[in-house]
Amino acid sequence: MDANAHSIGGSLRSATQYLAACGVDDPRADAEIILAHVLDVPRQKLIARDRDTLPEPARLKFNRLIARRGDRREPVAYIVRSAGFFGLELAVAPCVLIPRPATETLVERAIACRPSRFADIGTGSGAIAVAILTRLPKATAVATDIEDTALYVARRNAQAGRVLERLDLRQGDLFAPLGGERFDLIASNPPYVAESEFAALQPELRHEPRAALVAGPEGTEAIRRIVAGALEHLVPGGRLLVEVGAGQAPAAREFALRADFHDVTCHKDLQGIERVMEAC
Repeated sequence: MDANAHSIGGSLRSATQYLAACGVDDPRADAEIILAHVLDVPRQKLIARDRDTLPEPARLKFNRLIARRGDRREPVAYIVRSAGFFGLELAVAPCVLIPRPATETLVERAIACRPSRFADIGTGSGAIAVAILTRLPKATAVATDIEDTALYVARRNAQAGRVLERLDLRQGDLFAPLGGERFDLIASNPPYVAESEFAALQPELRHEPRAALVAGPEGTEAIRRIVAGALEHLVPGGRLLVEVGAGQAPAAREFALRADFHDVTCHKDLQGIERVMEAC
């Protein structure tokens, strides 16, 4: 056993070894994020406190949370109830998808379009809408989600980001809450996993809401519905931005052309994957 097992440094080393044995991809980072959460300090301050004794209540809580990460493979974001996205720290809960770096490609493109009013379809945590609004201080938005629990999380994030007065949160399926309204831009990160692929996903993903991941037998069902319904909610010249899964860009492009969009392009994420379809 580590001679300083009850120190901050010793606890981190033990937790890192345990998480690595459980197959966690980045065990040291996860251990640090969880301990910083337990101690309510910035993660970078843990290094300076390496030899400090970890108080017994904090050590017990840390061990419980590390067990959730290792034994159950629960995502770190759900354990600490927050996730970083586009320079923001967003609240998350098991009722919403954890925002990911790939979606920042969509946000960047949306900001470049500079809409005065946009819609975020299937908002989940509100990550897309809140990130765009924080960078476009004159813009307003409507965000929809079928789950009232997701809208509660989105509201918290909008309040924390000081954009709630410019964000109208509405419950309902896809475009249903929009009525006859039209927007400069529609953005969406819909489910795009095929049912047959779900069982093979990483253990962490199986903790996330299935409805936010799985679209149907093909994986493109939600993308097709969004593309088909978007034009009637766009002003002339308005743009549609949809996140798609790896290898789905050709199908999404075909959906857009069939729906009478004329200018269709796909943008790659940082991994070089065609991740965001843009159509107008």
